[in-house]
Amino acid sequence: MKPARELVGGRNTIGARRAQYWWRYDAQATDLYAAIEQLQFVWAAAQTAKYVSIVREPVGILFSHMTVVFPTESYAVAAVLNSTFHWFWIEDFCASLETRLRYIPTDGFETYPFPWGLLEGRDTTSESQHRKCDSGLCRIGEVYHEHRSMTMLTRQEGLTKTYNRFHNADEAAADIQKLRDLHVEMDNAVAAAYGWSDLDLGHGFHETKQGVRFTTSESARREALARLLKLNHERYAEEVAQGLHEPKARRAAGGKKRTRRATTKAAPALAAPALFDLTAMDTAFPSTDRDRLLCGLLCDLVAAQPGLPSTAYLDATVIVLRYKRHCRLLIGSEQTQFVALSGKLPRKCVELDERLPWTELVELLVQQDAVRKRGSALDTGSRLAEVRKAYPSLDARLIQLVHKAATTLREMQSLAKPKSAADKQVLSEFSDDVRTLCGASP
Repeated sequence: MKPARELVGGRNTIGARRAQYWWRYDAQATDLYAAIEQLQFVWAAAQTAKYVSIVREPVGILFSHMTVVFPTESYAVAAVLNSTFHWFWIEDFCASLETRLRYIPTDGFETYPFPWGLLEGRDTTSESQHRKCDSGLCRIGEVYHEHRSMTMLTRQEGLTKTYNRFHNADEAAADIQKLRDLHVEMDNAVAAAYGWSDLDLGHGFHETKQGVRFTTSESARREALARLLKLNHERYAEEVAQGLHEPKARRAAGGKKRTRRATTKAAPALAAPALFDLTAMDTAFPSTDRDRLLCGLLCDLVAAQPGLPSTAYLDATVIVLRYKRHCRLLIGSEQTQFVALSGKLPRKCVELDERLPWTELVELLVQQDAVRKRGSALDTGSRLAEVRKAYPSLDARLIQLVHKAATTLREMQSLAKPKSAADKQVLSEFSDDVRTLCGASP
């Protein structure tokens, strides 16, 4: 660890701190541990996984930066987070990595409209109704968790294998069938908490974008999403009326400030603290030449082809950062030109093993209105041209070639089996680089 930290000591203030205190973790996550110090346990989820499952964890452990922690002991909250309703929300609004979902708290948790009264700070005008609702959710949340834990313990299998069985129509084991029954009961309890007794969920094995899954019907999915989005908008309007969302000010042409209507979505009162206290760092993002280059790169990628899934731009960014390996996605003169243009980028910005700060990068450009989120896609923001001037310029031809290489990659990934051994190696190396740069689990 010490030699590795010393290598980054001269880059910036953050690097100097890492080198000086080489035995410490990079960030202390003080907000997280302060929020959970009085609790016996919390609920947590792997940020990137085939199935997003909320599990109970003790507080006396060190949480990875790839873990999302929910600072509550409530089984009712766990029931909602494990429900199909919440899955629909994060599937629609969070990003993905390859074929797996990436749980981003700002997109999947803070914007999710929980049932009234479930979280602190919500309406409490019908206390008896809320207590009854909370009690029902607590019971099924605990029963579901305990049965799932016992099933995994008995079978000596983890979450992924357990849910592979759960979604396999040919799996008829009694413990798995009971888990399905409990999941249906949990979804019904969550629907009741919302007051949606009229909603026919139609649980069964249905074809989805991820293949066959034991879930609700497609019509129920669409209706549930529409109701959740309507509720989200209503909550936000109420919070604006309460003065909880201050409109941002921006200067007009004459030098005076004019106000813009706030665009932040409503968030529940119980917000998961960041796993790493970014505000405690010496320099805010972007703090390095590499960070600033990435900001300019993402601006150009979105400007050249707006409206693509966020993961498409992530793939393109990885291709640039590892251009020597991924130039094989192009052929002939285009490959030669791509290598030449990428080779002009500063060496300290590419071909490094440093983490790609993707979430920070996207959130910064969204805050600056250079890009906008539209579901899981990114689009151009109203201030893209203005913001772009603050970051290093990139060759327009390089951006075209990167997009073409990323398109080739997606076509290769869409095939059930690689066409050749060379294609298989390209895909394998790309997956390796994603794991190295993004910290994703294989």
